[in-house]
Amino acid sequence: MAGLPVKVLLADRGYDANHVADTARTGGSKVVIPSKRSRMEARSYDREQYKKRHLIEHVFRWLNQWRDSATCYALAMLNALIPILPLSLLDVSPSPLDDTS
Repeated sequence: MAGLPVKVLLADRGYDANHVADTARTGGSKVVIPSKRSRMEARSYDREQYKKRHLIEHVFRWLNQWRDSATCYALAMLNALIPILPLSLLDVSPSPLDDTS
């Protein structure tokens, strides 16, 4: 977070720690983190804004799925080229000694 302009810090319960919230607030960010169930005093947060967090998670999930499929296609392409590569390394140009004229 250091050096990044963050207006709102959206996180799940796993990041409910005082040092995380304090660091975000000192940077001028609004903290939207629900309290853990074990917290003695519940922290208030914007529930409507927290509901939008799933949109960000879906974008990252989509990017990861796209990366996985792109990697899969790249490996398939490489596997298709592997039998051809040794042939391309052979020198099939005519030799000057083979001149039969």
